[in-house]
Amino acid sequence: MEMLKMSQNKITVSIVVPVYNTVKYLSECLDSLVNQTLENFEIIIVDDGSNDGSEKICSEYAEKYKNVKLIRQENAGVSRALYRGMTFVEGKYFTFCGSDDFVSCDFYKNLYDEAERTQADITQCGFSLFYDENDILHFPEEKIYNAVKRYKGSVCKTMDIMLLSPSLTVRRLHKTDIVKKYNIVFEHDIHMAEDLLFHIETFLVAKKFAYIKQTGYFYRQNRNERQSLIGDARLLDFFKIFTKSDEFIKQNEISIKNGLTHLKINILLHQLKRIDTNIYQSYIICLLSVISFAAVLRYSAEGFAYSIKTRHIKYLLLNIFCSCLLLNVVIFKKNHKIASNLFNGILYLQQGNILKRLFRFISIKKIMLCTKYKLFFIILLLFASFFIMLTVSAKH
Repeated sequence: MEMLKMSQNKITVSIVVPVYNTVKYLSECLDSLVNQTLENFEIIIVDDGSNDGSEKICSEYAEKYKNVKLIRQENAGVSRALYRGMTFVEGKYFTFCGSDDFVSCDFYKNLYDEAERTQADITQCGFSLFYDENDILHFPEEKIYNAVKRYKGSVCKTMDIMLLSPSLTVRRLHKTDIVKKYNIVFEHDIHMAEDLLFHIETFLVAKKFAYIKQTGYFYRQNRNERQSLIGDARLLDFFKIFTKSDEFIKQNEISIKNGLTHLKINILLHQLKRIDTNIYQSYIICLLSVISFAAVLRYSAEGFAYSIKTRHIKYLLLNIFCSCLLLNVVIFKKNHKIASNLFNGILYLQQGNILKRLFRFISIKKIMLCTKYKLFFIILLLFASFFIMLTVSAKH
């Protein structure tokens, strides 16, 4: 069953909301959307087979508000729900909203006004992590904002900056025409990080970016919820995502892809934190297949460029030492145990204060306690200065 109500005015923004059993938060989400100060926008609710009462709430809002479309489907997952919702988009721009999240009243108006002013294909802002009323973390991403503003949204100069920002598509406006032109959709066979491929492909084809200072998207989180380990092949979807992005680049003859290698390696490494032991070795083999000297060199150069453009000194230091460890991975690629220890070293450095963790990481006491492969750390120090020269030369 599909209940569609069309606005006679030209639609400014389409907001796609996939819904599946979020009855506890759904009304708060939809209230925040229908009360937006933006004019002539539409809300496209895709009920993905809810059975907890969410389906009734969806019907109530569709009946009450003329700018709300309700689309129902049997439960098929968030990717299919997003794909279905996109087929009904009529706005000049479109975006997404999680059914358990909410936004400030002028959130979309601010994004729309900036998109119209700059004629950007993608307009982005910061975000907030919402745990409860007294526990909200705001991420204005000022370094990214300042860099995009400094380079006036130029794709050549800010592609890497935008690609390496968190892939939360919900805090962006996308120009509908360009997404349709390149047939960018949510792939049905992607079951993890559904928005990552969309994030990559939309940035690769955009001609101009814009960024505004606001954190009015509240991304709901739960501090008591422990991240469970994943022990099935879903994690291998990340390799599928980057294979598809490579195919997309080749098909559309895209030349500007700054930051993509850095993004790829960091995301693939990050998954090691939540992988179960039964597929750990399979994942390590796949990960090693993408780590080559050329890939590490590009990773280092892209990290260097990002650090300089955003004036992020701590990230510059992090990039140098992570690049050194990755070079060691190339050297000891055939020894999976050594490679695994090096990967864990990178994750350790990326988790917090780079200088504090670096000093702990290279302390003699910690080396002797953590691993018998002391040669790694000697090689790390030897290649540190070498990689600084590599990154500089690659940049220039």
